[in-house]
Amino acid sequence: MSCKYEDADERLNRLARVRENQRKSRARRQQYIEELEQKVA
Repeated sequence: MSCKYEDADERLNRLARVRENQRKSRARRQQYIEELEQKVA
């Protein structure tokens, strides 16, 4: 998966992007769940 030629800075930048994308995904999912709960309530 990881290229052995990838330097540390690129790896850290990629990991930071992945973390941010995961955070946004969790926020979107939470928002979606709240909307569904309001519709059912």
